[in-house]
Amino acid sequence: MPTNQFWTLAFVTPISLVFWAGAAVFLLWVHSFAWVWWHKALAFLLFYAVYGGLVERWSRRALARRQRRAFASQALVPSPAPRRALPVVATAEYWDHAFARTFGRAAGVVQLSFDFAVFMALCHPAWQVFCSTIAGLLLLSFGLGARQRRELRQINGATSPARMQLAAPADWEGDGPAGSSD
Repeated sequence: MPTNQFWTLAFVTPISLVFWAGAAVFLLWVHSFAWVWWHKALAFLLFYAVYGGLVERWSRRALARRQRRAFASQALVPSPAPRRALPVVATAEYWDHAFARTFGRAAGVVQLSFDFAVFMALCHPAWQVFCSTIAGLLLLSFGLGARQRRELRQINGATSPARMQLAAPADWEGDGPAGSSD
């Protein structure tokens, strides 16, 4: 099964090209059947669960081999962490944090249900449903982004956005960012 943590990072790398190439072939194949739209959507969810998990497994093995070769060939010097500006829309980590904070122990089930409902709405053949789903997601993301910026300002205690850094997901509940010397 694919993990959200891996695919959040992998969707902006060439690894996603392997997934989307397979997804394109699968979707073209599925469209050759005379299925109802939601059957195709459910088939794609099953495809994502199986093929996404396999691509993740193969990628993790290849990345681990590459890292072992890099450690064996040279001494690595850690680079300083880059400073980041405040996010305009909510980051993936903050979405997880918001679901956990709002729904507590049921956050995983609620998040899975939310993702499923959004996916089915995006696959619906009516353009009004698609457009209203996109608009709702944008509004929700901008709202969560505003909440994330407010919490980051409180955590960091800084007045200028140039001095603020994103906190790690574990730091959302803490008094400040990890490694701070306050």
